[in-house]
Amino acid sequence: MFKLNWKLITINFILLLSLLFIIDIYSSYKAYEAICDYRYTKAASLGFNKDDVTCVDFEYRFGLIPFKKIWEKESPNFNDNKRRDIIKDNKDNKSVLLLGCSFAEGVNPDYKSNLNYILSDYTGYSVYNRAFGGFGPANTLWQVRNPKFYEGIKIPPTYILYVYVPYQPERIFNDKWGDSSSRPIYIGYNEKDGKLIENKSPFLLLCNFNWIKRIFLENLYENPNNSLKQKFHLFKLHILESQVELQKKYPNAKFIIVKYPIKTEPGNEDKEYYAVTDEWNEFKEKGIIIYDLEKEINADLTSKEYLLPDLHPNKKAWETIVPKLVKDLSL
Repeated sequence: MFKLNWKLITINFILLLSLLFIIDIYSSYKAYEAICDYRYTKAASLGFNKDDVTCVDFEYRFGLIPFKKIWEKESPNFNDNKRRDIIKDNKDNKSVLLLGCSFAEGVNPDYKSNLNYILSDYTGYSVYNRAFGGFGPANTLWQVRNPKFYEGIKIPPTYILYVYVPYQPERIFNDKWGDSSSRPIYIGYNEKDGKLIENKSPFLLLCNFNWIKRIFLENLYENPNNSLKQKFHLFKLHILESQVELQKKYPNAKFIIVKYPIKTEPGNEDKEYYAVTDEWNEFKEKGIIIYDLEKEINADLTSKEYLLPDLHPNKKAWETIVPKLVKDLSL
């Protein structure tokens, strides 16, 4: 009678598991190296020194974190965090809601150099900052569909500003599978009958391993159905569904998309496509105001003068943008 050798099976299982983790650590480190090299190279092309660019120490993480968990951890402190909320006592009782990625959230250690503070300081309005670095459209939609999101916003916003950068359409794929540019956080949606349904695919379990996630994402990007047009279509769908949710709560608020330019390298046709596609007109048809900084601001916001070494906007950039934006849009 055949008898299983459990000791041998256990040893082989441990060896296989160890091999999988070794591959995963290596894959994670190579991805970390690629991000750091990109930052160094991009910063150098703009005149920054390598020493100016900070790349955090490598830290291996296994597994994925749902965006819900991050939001629930951070949201209780929104009102006490000056990098988040600036509350002003103004006679008009007006406020602005900020949405988007790190460009809107602000990465400058001095919170007074970030968009929320400069906007509040210039207008006298309260500002609620609900942008999250590394994300954009998906976390915006998740938040505005969450009833608890509105509890921390005591002064209904008169203006809703979504800061757009050309990285965001592709993040719709990356963030869905936990490949955020900052942490292995997943949040994403699938289109079904013209509507967005939260992604709860069992493939997320496999994406706990970084190397499997990489293979999975590479196959997604090679899929001809995931064209630039389709990516921007999904971006548009995320924003328009977010607008619908926000209008239920704030029907009189003006929704404004601020298009922030980035310097693109040769061959980056995707960023160029996203900048000029006619689909921007569909936002306007829905009552969304498009404020294109490349056209409206008489300055090269992609030059070193207006950037931090990590290529995010510095204080001078926002001090250049905010006064004209406020004047042009009568904020």
